[in-house]
Amino acid sequence: MYKTLVQLAEDAAILVHMIMRGNPTRLPVLTALAALVFQVVLAANGAAQAPERAKAQTFTLGIVSEIHRAQIEGHFQDFVRYVAGKLSAAPDFEGKVMIAPSAFQLARLIEQKKVDLYMESPYPTYLVNEMHGAAKLLLRRWKSGMAEYRSFIFTKNNGEVSRLEDLRGKIFVFEDPGSTSGHFLAKSFLLKKGFKFADKSRFDPHGSPTAVGYVFAYSQAKLVDMVLAKQAAAGAFSDDDYAKLDEKKKSAITILAESARCMKTSRGGEF
Repeated sequence: MYKTLVQLAEDAAILVHMIMRGNPTRLPVLTALAALVFQVVLAANGAAQAPERAKAQTFTLGIVSEIHRAQIEGHFQDFVRYVAGKLSAAPDFEGKVMIAPSAFQLARLIEQKKVDLYMESPYPTYLVNEMHGAAKLLLRRWKSGMAEYRSFIFTKNNGEVSRLEDLRGKIFVFEDPGSTSGHFLAKSFLLKKGFKFADKSRFDPHGSPTAVGYVFAYSQAKLVDMVLAKQAAAGAFSDDDYAKLDEKKKSAITILAESARCMKTSRGGEF
């Protein structure tokens, strides 16, 4: 079909030349004819090349993160190669990692069929599956040998906070917006206790003076350091993050409260 259309284009060009010699006033009509034939040829060319592009198939794993994208991609690269090898023996079938900055954008990638499977903690999984309806839960994964975890709300020893009520009007540091133990569990726990929150990155002239102002550290290590340096009155992290602290830092903080337990991580996709 492609060769036939190319020949048609060549014939049309000859026809244009012959008619132009006899009647130059027909230029607009002939130009339109030539353009139409040219577009058909381009479409045929694209169709002919499509099978070649289709040969390069991928299995794509989605992850949510606003930071450290290169490190995260490298961390999961061996995993996606392994899965791709199990899915197909074709040499051009490859695995890749795609990092989305938010659960909403991950849901969009799944809907656009640019992501086949994703791995996330419960909160982003809830947003992708339930709020956006983009995927479904397939597997529950243990992480670091643990099936469940909980959030600890902590403060610096001998500071101005000795109980939860002391948090009103103060600064609280969360890990990052998509963290289950370092954000969602702790905030949900405090909201149920009647606390109100105010995003300190936004100025609100009508904000409540008793609201808990919050910021994000985007790092578990930085989060702890901010509390110890009194840049924040309290913070939140998981019980296994607490277990990994060195003894000096453990002895410098007090656990104010702990949330209910939650499953570690999950895998979802549009299968």
